[in-house]
Amino acid sequence: MTETKKTLWGVLASGLRALQRGFSSRAALQRELQRTEERLHTVFNSTYDAILLRWPDGKLFDANERALEMFGVTREELSRLDVPDLSALPSQVAELPHIWAKVMAGEPQRYERRARRPHSGEEFDVEVFLRRISVQGRPAFQANLRDITDHKRTEAELRRSNSALEATFLASPVALVTLTSEMIVTSWNRAAERLFGWKAEEVLGRPLPTVPAQEATDIAKIREVIVKGERIADHSVKRHRKDGVLLELVLFIEPLRDADGKPTGALGAYVDYTERKILEAQLLRAQKLDSIGRLAGGIAHDFNNLLTVINGYSDMTLTQSGLAESARANLQEIRKAGAEAAKLTRQLLTFSRHGALQPKIFNLNDVVKDMEGMLRRVVGEDVQVSTTLADDLAQVRADSGQLEQVIMNLVVNARDAMPRGGQLLIQTANLKLAANYHGVYPDLGPGGYVMLAVSDTGIGMDEELQRHIFDPFFTTKEVGKGTGLGLSTVWGIVRQNAGQIRVYSEPGRGSTFKIYLPRVDERSESQQPLAKSDTRRGTETILLVEDQPQLRQLTSAILAQFGYFVLQAANGTEALKLCEDNPSIQLVLTDVVMPGMTGIELGHKIQQLHPEMKILYMSGYTDDVIRRQGMLAPQKAYIEKPFSAEALNAKVREILEGSAQDFRQSHTSSD
Repeated sequence: MTETKKTLWGVLASGLRALQRGFSSRAALQRELQRTEERLHTVFNSTYDAILLRWPDGKLFDANERALEMFGVTREELSRLDVPDLSALPSQVAELPHIWAKVMAGEPQRYERRARRPHSGEEFDVEVFLRRISVQGRPAFQANLRDITDHKRTEAELRRSNSALEATFLASPVALVTLTSEMIVTSWNRAAERLFGWKAEEVLGRPLPTVPAQEATDIAKIREVIVKGERIADHSVKRHRKDGVLLELVLFIEPLRDADGKPTGALGAYVDYTERKILEAQLLRAQKLDSIGRLAGGIAHDFNNLLTVINGYSDMTLTQSGLAESARANLQEIRKAGAEAAKLTRQLLTFSRHGALQPKIFNLNDVVKDMEGMLRRVVGEDVQVSTTLADDLAQVRADSGQLEQVIMNLVVNARDAMPRGGQLLIQTANLKLAANYHGVYPDLGPGGYVMLAVSDTGIGMDEELQRHIFDPFFTTKEVGKGTGLGLSTVWGIVRQNAGQIRVYSEPGRGSTFKIYLPRVDERSESQQPLAKSDTRRGTETILLVEDQPQLRQLTSAILAQFGYFVLQAANGTEALKLCEDNPSIQLVLTDVVMPGMTGIELGHKIQQLHPEMKILYMSGYTDDVIRRQGMLAPQKAYIEKPFSAEALNAKVREILEGSAQDFRQSHTSSD
């Protein structure tokens, strides 16, 4: 019995010990479970994402601290809210049932939403990851939310920046091209399309098409630079357009790199210097012509004075009685040669733009119509002359006599270019240039112009010949058949009258010379009759002011021959003293160009001191003083050297016998 009791007690004790051990294990399990829940709760609340837990019936039953902070609510307030209460856009709320249905079917969803804080109404952007979970055996939703407002703002700024960069790239007036290190085109802006002729879709993803064969070595060096990630600045290159025209360009290379700084390609900027080189050539040519013009003008001026002496004494000797016929014949030949020399010096002065202008306001159509018959006789029967004149042609202010010379020279030049005959067309038209035409007409400012064009169907000219046609003494004619001053004279006249001239020509396709003169909006002035030879005599007192002794002596002799009493002065100071001592002086004949006081300055002083004295100006050309003032006023009496004795006397009689009214008008106008 005792043994049995011991056995039962042992069994009971063993069971009690097992039970005790069970209770200890459960407590440990409970403690472990509690520690696990605490760790999970810590993770739940410390995660970067905001987490919302929702039952399928729509109620939010839990959230972590990040979610409460994100929406600005307490846990108690959250329990009274649903997901739509935290959404900013109704359109997105309407999509929620569809999204929840997919999640319940086992398809987690990731999407972006515009959220709202219930209290402040502030909106912000979130990225949502929604999945199905089980809580206490019940299905539920877990939504992980991440605030991406700053990210979205950065993305928007990046898009705007990229858009601005793209717009800048496309709209840049400079041709921009991006290339890979293998020289494959990855972008091609509109300026590149205009410069090279290829559209972007023709070149993208393909090798650069603009490199001519002779530039292969240069392009290899450029590729090496791109591979190394180096820069290139102001590198002169030659590239061809789609139509084959070769361009002279300046290339700038800037390397493109990836996020690690490794070179991936380059941005190339092409600046077209073709037009600049043309303008530089035009500038050099203009400077050369100006230098030649100054030299020619100086020589012609001095030569003009000598010719005046030669021709003057020839005229005086020819009027003497008892002159042997052989001597008279020799003098007549000298006088004839002198006249031809005077014509040549006038051409030189016109080219150098030193000739004094006698401008008037007139219509070019009238000049062309008056010359048309003569021009037909000049060109001959094998050249057909036609005109196309604008009906509403504007007026111009210029020297009509000089423009007649321009037309004649151009027509003669056209005739010589058509040895087997052809067609000659003279056109006039109005032209208005906008400011953006400066690149096409660099010497013409914006405004209205009158155009005169002379076209022929002759042999034409190549570019090299066109570069020299206005050079003095340049001619393609045989020796003895041309002075080479025809077109240079045309150039000088046009420039002197504030105009410009352009040439358009190709070998075998004829030539067109276009002249542009500024238009004026005034009525035409009546043409002044040219002074005619006159043998009338006078007894008036004339003050002659001339710094050249020979010319002063000759002019004095001519005037004395016609009965005038002549006082002589070598400069302005002497002239003013003589005017003060001799108030009976009726006419002052003064040279324009003199050392010290110029003739124009002298005229002003005499006008102020002795307004009753009349003034006649003489010159072969005007110096810088007149050119700074513009030109000699049309009302001012003027005679061009060299002059004949009869022409001088006729001009003197014209002035002395003119009405007081005409005289006052001539002295109240400005120079």
